[in-house]
Amino acid sequence: MPPLLSCHQGLSFPLGARCSEEGVNFAIYAPEDPSLLLLLESPGKQRFCLPLTGCHKGVRHLFVSGVDRYWRYSYQSGRGSRPRYLLDPYATLLSELPFFAHPYDADFDWQGVVPPRHDWHEAVIAELHVKGFTRRHPAVPIEEQGRYAGLHHPEVIRQLKEAGVTVVQLMPVAEWRDEPHLPPLGLTNYWGYNPLAPFAPSRRYARLDPVVEFKTLVRELHRAGIEVILDLVLNHTAEGGDEGPVWHWKHLCPDYYLRDPDGRLGNYSGCGNTVDLRHPAALRQVMDCLRFWVEEYRVDGFRVGQATNLGREGKHFNKSSPFFCALAQDPVLQRCKLIAEPWDRGPHGRQRGRFPDEFAECNDRFRDGIVGFWRGDDTAPAELASCLTGSRDRFSEQRWPAHLPVNYICSHDGLTLVDLVGYDGRGRGGEGPGGQEDQVRADRDDVDPLRLQRNLLACLLLSFGVPHLLGADLASHSQHGNDNAYDQDNVVGWLDWRADPKGRQRAFISRLAALRRQWIIPLQQRMSYAPQTSYPDMHWLRPDGEAMEEVERREPGLRSLQLLISEPSLGSVLWQLNRGDRAEYHRLPGRTPWRLALDSARPDIELSDEGGSHLVAAHSLRFWVQPPVSGGGPAKPNGAPMAPLTQWEE
Repeated sequence: MPPLLSCHQGLSFPLGARCSEEGVNFAIYAPEDPSLLLLLESPGKQRFCLPLTGCHKGVRHLFVSGVDRYWRYSYQSGRGSRPRYLLDPYATLLSELPFFAHPYDADFDWQGVVPPRHDWHEAVIAELHVKGFTRRHPAVPIEEQGRYAGLHHPEVIRQLKEAGVTVVQLMPVAEWRDEPHLPPLGLTNYWGYNPLAPFAPSRRYARLDPVVEFKTLVRELHRAGIEVILDLVLNHTAEGGDEGPVWHWKHLCPDYYLRDPDGRLGNYSGCGNTVDLRHPAALRQVMDCLRFWVEEYRVDGFRVGQATNLGREGKHFNKSSPFFCALAQDPVLQRCKLIAEPWDRGPHGRQRGRFPDEFAECNDRFRDGIVGFWRGDDTAPAELASCLTGSRDRFSEQRWPAHLPVNYICSHDGLTLVDLVGYDGRGRGGEGPGGQEDQVRADRDDVDPLRLQRNLLACLLLSFGVPHLLGADLASHSQHGNDNAYDQDNVVGWLDWRADPKGRQRAFISRLAALRRQWIIPLQQRMSYAPQTSYPDMHWLRPDGEAMEEVERREPGLRSLQLLISEPSLGSVLWQLNRGDRAEYHRLPGRTPWRLALDSARPDIELSDEGGSHLVAAHSLRFWVQPPVSGGGPAKPNGAPMAPLTQWEE
């Protein structure tokens, strides 16, 4: 043994490679490989091969003195005809050398900054790609563009705050690998949904040290009052299918993955394999990973794609699965914001509205209903009502605020807002149930695409639920009709901030966010915390201000209508929606004057108090507000009693 190193058995917990003042403790779960060796390489390129002398319940471990974060390590199996290098599945910082990683050093100065901890009701989410959001940002220095540092540049933070964003949802930042078919085509996995080392922030976005630079990003966003949610891939790994590469778990613990009856890897993810969370090693790694990002990086939550897998037991979904039970009792994760994409590719994969209360859920029904209405589909008022008031037939208000729907028009796996209203055909084919993006027809000269964008944004920000904005839409970015740009690490995926140099789109979103805070959130909170007898009242109205009859509410194809929500102590709000080709008069309900807060046909209009009938432009909406009426009660439809909100469910 070289004089610089001394070893003893060390500890079996925690897994991975953790630095201390004396050295590094190495621990890896490898129950089926007693021949496993630890490989160390010093900063001076000296290499050492050490047996793992400790073993406890399948975990092989060793403590090595005189080693620090600047060393590199890997594992080597002596089984078979030739040795095989293996990456530590708990690696926290990958080396430039394949299969090698650096030990984790937790030292960092948080400068007393603490997480903002916004309530779910207050959340406005912006989904961002770390590189794409700032790669061409004119205010970010060239050396910081497309990196962690670029995302906390003061001008970038100002623009996020201007748009009312309280949460950034970062597309994968943990280390991943390209699928084998991409490099021969000159392409890469730009999005990162092919995880290799889920504990390790990617070097792609760092100048020097990704651990320090990502912690700095979280700290500075928290300092600005913005929370950070990670899009974390938990349902599969970069080891692919049976013929795919061997990085770690295929060798260390083959039962880490689901198997078909014939013994082949189950592929409910569509990516070659599916993690089996019924296995203790898989469940432990997922829980350890979530806790690690919360405790070490202070992130505020996670979005989990194809999350049905979290409760998958063979061909069925169980919301009391081992993972959900472990999550419910975990003290570290109790305050996290958790978002589930409630589907996967397996049988019975769509589980919208069925996840435990710890999760909010992505609401693709909102996208389909709202886009369908403005596109001209036969969307009945009852379906539109469900979308605007929280899709309560799927996401009961009795489970709010923890189980609020996350409403979206656009997400990373689909068209941007500009392309949604500007392209007729599918771009390149979305993958999976979440990629089936509807489009507004763009073959009509009489439809203003900017107005259609404002209509969709207004419905998103002024509806019940948690609004999810696509970061590309803050810059009015177009992907030229590409709705599956996962391999476009180029100008297709890098936001073009020149498309909206004066920030008019962000200014409109900012105005919507302010209206949401003042009017929508209080009504939503009342529904979350008050008994049903105290819910706000809602009524659908015809353009003439008269209450719709039951048969009218379920009549598809209506072009123009109004939605009124009132609560005595909070006031009233009124939507006037006209998707027809001609302007149409709408009569305001009641005798008390209303204040016009928003007109998508005239976005620069100032607030004004009005009553009576008004012309609503074609393909537009108006949003009116009315403060509480002293002694007069809430606004009511003309000639009809108010109906309780619960009466209007599907």
